[in-house]
Amino acid sequence: MKKLLLSIFVTIFFLTGCDSKPTGKTYLVATDATLVPMSFMSVGNSIIGFEPDLMRAVAKEAEI
Repeated sequence: MKKLLLSIFVTIFFLTGCDSKPTGKTYLVATDATLVPMSFMSVGNSIIGFEPDLMRAVAKEAEI
């Protein structure tokens, strides 16, 4: 009986790790967009400056 339960548990354990779809992760980065030139709002309401550029470069390097 113990061997049967153990084999069922091991089978379920290994099958749960066989997911074929990669999960997309969302990373949230906060900044204060009032500190020129670190980060500030442009005319088109997008955040520009050193901090956003740095975060984009880190994400690109980490292949996120």
